[in-house]
Amino acid sequence: MDMEKSERNKKITIVLFICIVGLIIMSILFVFWGWSNQHKRLYNNKMVKSMNNGVILNTFPVDLDKLFWFDNKTMQNYKLNLIGNGSYVWMLTPWGGHFVSLHIEGVDHWYCFTPYRPLEVRAPHSGYLGDLTISNGTIRYVNGTKVLSDTKITIYIGGLSFVGLGHVCLLKSLYDKIKANRFYRFEEGEVIGYTRPSNGTVKMSDSPQVDFWYYILDESVCPYNYLSPELKEKVSTLFNIEYQKAKLAGVFPEANICNKLEVDIEGTIWGSWMYFNGPYNNYITGSDAADEYEGGK
Repeated sequence: MDMEKSERNKKITIVLFICIVGLIIMSILFVFWGWSNQHKRLYNNKMVKSMNNGVILNTFPVDLDKLFWFDNKTMQNYKLNLIGNGSYVWMLTPWGGHFVSLHIEGVDHWYCFTPYRPLEVRAPHSGYLGDLTISNGTIRYVNGTKVLSDTKITIYIGGLSFVGLGHVCLLKSLYDKIKANRFYRFEEGEVIGYTRPSNGTVKMSDSPQVDFWYYILDESVCPYNYLSPELKEKVSTLFNIEYQKAKLAGVFPEANICNKLEVDIEGTIWGSWMYFNGPYNNYITGSDAADEYEGGK
């Protein structure tokens, strides 16, 4: 009898031990699950915060003073007067603009137009090579330096932020390093190439400009919102100089440096329209870009 009682107590003890161990394991798993979810929430909040804030830029891809010809007042006045009579593209076009050459929808990047002289293109922030696309690849010389024509470079600059630079005449020496290592770290302000030389005309085939994108993940956003306060002030001042001239011509109703990409209102006639009579748009009258567009006249 005592042996049976002892055996029964032993079984009860074993069952209790298993239950207690099970409860301990479940408690540990529950605590870990709670910690993991909290960590995920904190991580997601951090990512969302990074998405909202982005990485601030202290450097512009091209020298703004040279872009706006402050080193040559005669040329600056000439360019601004051309804008004033509606026959020339801006030095810096508005993001999301619907009156930009050969774009029916709003443009998801800035154009920095540099006809008459090539300008150095610099990395606006330190970061790592994200992508390199070669549209042309012709080897040429700009200011005595060997370059690869018409490339687009995407640079990862931290968080969820990337910058893209298009129509760049990439330094051949830099291209060789990238090709050899399949990896490259850019330093802020580093010269990576030049804008394409031009004789002063604004042909799309010449592409005498650099395109400037700012991406949050794969979504293009207006770079202005991610400039440092000092750079914002300077860009805003220069943009306003152009806009005041464009008002004289009456060809550019978009006053903001950042605009909505989509302006179509469903069920109404308000929106972006394509027409096939006359120049493609008055914004580029005086250049032959419209004539190069199929159906442009």
